[in-house]
Amino acid sequence: MFGSLPPPPRRYLPARVRLDRLADLEACYGELGARPLPADDPWILEQWLRDWSELESHLAEAQARRQIATSSSADDPEAARAWLVHVDVLGPACKPLRHGLARRLVEHPAAARLPPGHACALAVLRNQADLHRPALVPLEAAEQHLCAAYGQLRAGMRFHWDGADIPLAHVERSDDDLTVRDARPPGAPSPPSSAQ
Repeated sequence: MFGSLPPPPRRYLPARVRLDRLADLEACYGELGARPLPADDPWILEQWLRDWSELESHLAEAQARRQIATSSSADDPEAARAWLVHVDVLGPACKPLRHGLARRLVEHPAAARLPPGHACALAVLRNQADLHRPALVPLEAAEQHLCAAYGQLRAGMRFHWDGADIPLAHVERSDDDLTVRDARPPGAPSPPSSAQ
């Protein structure tokens, strides 16, 4: 499905870093956590923030691709396995690492001297750092399991449409013409009138 989409460019992340391998992700988070950040240099802090943003951006895209792949096909065990690796391994392991970086940023003396465009992101990260509770991580993983099960159920739905038995996703994108897509099958009851 995504084979034709090019991967996003990498400036900070080395090409050898795999976003499905926990050791690679831990190394990236570890480098960001250990990188020296002088208290009097907002430029270095801003560069560090760009690098962390790139890591999070790539992780978010990889997560979205896995989730879409598993919810698009009920018959793809590899897609389901990749999504569950994210839910059970990568997500829970990265959450405290991400929290550590957020805490490091919002408590850094140079954070207040970052350019004004960072104020909103800093406020969000400060709130996330303040609200972080390790006990919530397994609950979030359980929620993602339920979402994955719903996605698989939905991916398995099939309909008789235009003379063929097709998956729900194909029905939803089968025609941009609303008069065709929303047409009632012969013999279907009329929708209730809004005037009643």
